[in-house]
Amino acid sequence: MNSLEYSNSQLLLDGLSIEEIAQSFPTPFYIYSETELLDKFNSFLKAANDFKIKDPLICFALKANPNPALLKILFNAGAGADVVSGGELTRALENGCDPQKIVFSGVGNTEAKINLALDSPPDGIYSFNVESFKDLSMIKPCFKKKNKTSLFSFLLNPHVHVKTHKHISS
Repeated sequence: MNSLEYSNSQLLLDGLSIEEIAQSFPTPFYIYSETELLDKFNSFLKAANDFKIKDPLICFALKANPNPALLKILFNAGAGADVVSGGELTRALENGCDPQKIVFSGVGNTEAKINLALDSPPDGIYSFNVESFKDLSMIKPCFKKKNKTSLFSFLLNPHVHVKTHKHISS
């Protein structure tokens, strides 16, 4: 499906004249196609189902675009959220993301960010991506103190020796 088309000397997005939209809103502005957005989400979902992935969780990274209108569309379609900060976590929740579809991939975690994720109603978030032993050692006591559990995934970079921060290289 192509949401952008040229017809009768008019550029249209989802059948709406971009020229008319530009007369209604101050420029410059961003314009998005809900049709295209949902088409891409549904193509991911279809591919996951075609590969027989049970209960696929397709997460949108809020760092890509935290626009509330886009988030609401995706979350209403069943998308989850990949968040890297307390602010992104809050924005995902405020825009209707099911906490059990939120993956927290934060680097440089703080106890406050971890607790915010753990306290998300009703049972905290779906999972944490742990990127270092330092993260794991910070997260574990927070869970213990609140008597909570969660899924974890680990980001591993075996035998990668790059000249960067000591906590993200092996």
